[in-house]
Amino acid sequence: MIEFKVKYKAKYRLKLDNNYIFSTCGLCFNLKTSKLVKQITKGYTIGYLINGKFKSLEVLRQNLELIPKKDYTPF
Repeated sequence: MIEFKVKYKAKYRLKLDNNYIFSTCGLCFNLKTSKLVKQITKGYTIGYLINGKFKSLEVLRQNLELIPKKDYTPF
């Protein structure tokens, strides 16, 4: 049996739903379920299923925001 771990750095999240984040390599993750969201094609449009509804990449790009950095406090 082989086990391995992979780390991703998330840079963006959706304004529509903060549970969905995007890594720097372009993968979409659902924080609520801790799962990778697969990119799908509907007709000729590429997108993701967000809360059970299809959202195209064009719509998602307009609703991306940077994840705010938490202030570090030493205590």
